[in-house]
Amino acid sequence: MTFTTKIEHSIGYITINKPPVNALNSSDWISFYKNFEEQAFNEEVKVIIINSEGKGFCSGADLNEHKDLAIEDRIKVSEKINDGVWKLVQAIERSPVPVIVNCSNFVVGAGMLVAMSADFILAESKTQFKLPGINFGVFAGISNALGLLPRPLVKKMLFTGEPVFAEELIKYGFILAVCNDKNALVKDSFELAKKISAHKRDHLSILKSLILENKNHSANLKKELNASINALKSLD
Repeated sequence: MTFTTKIEHSIGYITINKPPVNALNSSDWISFYKNFEEQAFNEEVKVIIINSEGKGFCSGADLNEHKDLAIEDRIKVSEKINDGVWKLVQAIERSPVPVIVNCSNFVVGAGMLVAMSADFILAESKTQFKLPGINFGVFAGISNALGLLPRPLVKKMLFTGEPVFAEELIKYGFILAVCNDKNALVKDSFELAKKISAHKRDHLSILKSLILENKNHSANLKKELNASINALKSLD
């Protein structure tokens, strides 16, 4: 299974597990979204932790799904991927409960969008964050990144496609904590979730909605995803 879920002590868990690099196809993104919605609107859940198994957190969209297709079919698949990513990112951003993302090793493309949409990012030491869309004509994540990081750094990431490491990103408040290893990452995120879950779900939801009023990149993300499709169409 690509995703496993559980609920323990008012904490919802979603774990990505799709070897070798957690690259997700169009069906996976919709499944991710549905799994997340089930957790977010379960009255038992007060906070959600998104984890991963394997080599890294998420390498983004699975490019193998459409690399050998004719252009019109590539467009259809890309639109399906964008729809799933859009729904998931919007669901995380607008979730009625706080969301924690545990990042390890690599966080790429749409995987980085997942992280940026959460309330808290924790990362293993040496984890690299990367927006390589310039290499593929994909322009998603601009607004999210600009809202969280200095503009010159974001421009460098976008125009070069090169990674930035967790040790640098924590300087800007992008990451809450950098942990020595995966065990420490899991432990620290659990301790944070436990503190959050001690409060009433209704109070958490009210606070989340008030914070959202001051952070909503979803509208701009929709434009960015559409720009990616237009770039693909220009190849036809």
